[in-house]
Amino acid sequence: MGNGAAPLDKGNKPGMTNDFHPLMHLDSGNDAANNDAAKADDEKPAVLGWQPKRYPKRTQEEEERFTELLHSIAEQPMIKEDENNGEPNLARFDEIIDIAKEVCKQPRHWFSVWSNCAIRNVEHSKTCATHILGRLSNFDDMDEVNMAEIIGHLMTQKEIGIKTMDAALANCHDFNPAKSKEKFTGLVLVWIYPTTKEKFGWSRIGWGFKEWSQQMKKYLRHMDNPLACMETCVSTVIEYSGEGVGFIATDNQEKLLTRAMEFTATREEAVERLGLAGDPTVKPSPSPSEPAGSDES
Repeated sequence: MGNGAAPLDKGNKPGMTNDFHPLMHLDSGNDAANNDAAKADDEKPAVLGWQPKRYPKRTQEEEERFTELLHSIAEQPMIKEDENNGEPNLARFDEIIDIAKEVCKQPRHWFSVWSNCAIRNVEHSKTCATHILGRLSNFDDMDEVNMAEIIGHLMTQKEIGIKTMDAALANCHDFNPAKSKEKFTGLVLVWIYPTTKEKFGWSRIGWGFKEWSQQMKKYLRHMDNPLACMETCVSTVIEYSGEGVGFIATDNQEKLLTRAMEFTATREEAVERLGLAGDPTVKPSPSPSEPAGSDES
């Protein structure tokens, strides 16, 4: 959950914050050397797997509007104890989201906006997460990939809890039917997949495949096509890993296949849809029951 107002543009996910500034005004007279260097670059093997995204830089006007937005949130908060019975003012939240859509160029900017909204109450967080999910899905120029980057970042920064996301998926009746909730959810699961800091996903003490798969099970309950959601998730994890199917341990592959077989008739179809090899001779270790209150709100 949020911890009050945050400094501008801090609290970012490792590897997702640095702007890229290419060298300019190189010596145009050294064409031969430049051509040799370009040829050498062409001969280098392609980098496999996920790489930090290079986001566009904000204009000076956008920087000023972003700062004004944060000031306006402090001056006109969407949650006031003495108004609306202390509940979030969703009309005000819409105003904030609309401006944020124009001036937030990357997930950490959305983090600053959400954090400054000071959404501390668990129920308020569920209400706001549900609302922003519906609003983002209804922006014509925002696809499931963009949505997952924003929501996934808020989750890894502990602004939107994993239980809160479960409630948002269950209660978001305004989700644009032209967008795929399965694709969005599959990509969110990628952004919270347990990995090391240098990779995509979520590096967090106490967060492993067991905890992640428990959340997958819960999120799949809200999908019309759970297998499509799993397919998006697993194929993207494999792609982002840059290591192929072997990135997912064999016993974890078996757990995923077992889960997929709840939604398909045969193991063969599950293997084909998820692109996993697995090993039918390996019996996956049973996942212990989840203790009450073991995950975040």
